Amino acid sequence: MGPSEALFIAQIVVLLLVGRLLGEAMQRLGQPAVMGQLLAGVLLGPSVFGVVWPEAQQALFPPAREQRAMLEAVSNLGILMLLLLTGMETDLKLVSNARRAAICVSAAGIALPFALGVTLGQFLPQSMLRARDEVRTPQGRNDAASFRHH
Repeated sequence: MGPSEALFIAQIVVLLLVGRLLGEAMQRLGQPAVMGQLLAGVLLGPSVFGVVWPEAQQALFPPAREQRAMLEAVSNLGILMLLLLTGMETDLKLVSNARRAAICVSAAGIALPFALGVTLGQFLPQSMLRARDEVRTPQGRNDAASFRHH
């Protein structure tokens, strides 16, 4: 069965409605609306909605590749708009005044998770790792995890 435009519209309406409701609720609690919108995404996903009512979650968000591609395209556009809006609202004077702190936080936010991931990867038991020949990306290339030497 091919992609359904009606189902796509239903997905968008549900996502917007729940995101708006939870965004408004978060604002009333003194939190940014984006917190409620992110929470809506988690609640409507397989982690919560899929556990509580799996049939409805599968009906609203079927695993069909074409259907998922339509929703992913719109979600990627939404992410792009969020980043654009965030960039437009950034106070460059504030950033330049806190330049040193911003650079330190940015570097630590990249270096620390990277170092922890590499360190953890070295201590994982072999049973948690795939064989070198099994680790492939969809394009057929070796994944970075396959370069670990034993």
